[in-house]
Amino acid sequence: YAADEWKLTESTRLDAGLRHQRTRQRGYALGRTTQDLGNPQTLADDNVGGPSGTIDNRSEYIRGTAWTLGANHDFSNQFGTFARFTSSFRTPTLSDIYLGTTQPPVVVARVKEAEIGTKHRYRNFFIFATAFWNRFNPLVDSTLAPDASGNVVSTDFTAETETVGVELEGSW
Repeated sequence: YAADEWKLTESTRLDAGLRHQRTRQRGYALGRTTQDLGNPQTLADDNVGGPSGTIDNRSEYIRGTAWTLGANHDFSNQFGTFARFTSSFRTPTLSDIYLGTTQPPVVVARVKEAEIGTKHRYRNFFIFATAFWNRFNPLVDSTLAPDASGNVVSTDFTAETETVGVELEGSW
């Protein structure tokens, strides 16, 4: 990881950062099954989930590089602007191994983000207004849900997401 900030003038700053990550994950996932615990007096034990006794060994190698570039300019003590662009990534987590949600090929989601905003500072209050955009391509995640037989399984999903918005922050 490396980052730095440069003061170009009294009122203008530029910053940049770079990060490279390599991760090797090893572990195992326990197979899951459902069973009837055998009490005929209740339905509550007819489909109880738990480990099946099977083990699925897992191994993943993941890498990614992220960078960011930002600028800030203060027109006065009361008013300033800023902007930032970031190219980043989202890797699977270690829990993906023991929940059994990932196996080769491992997908590293590319994340792009941009923001631009203004800062207004006064004696008794301040307000920041920021317009932002981000995209995950692809967004890979999972959820635990029952399958057709009632077994709780990890279900993977993949999507491309894009968000545009405005954020307001203030205090008085």
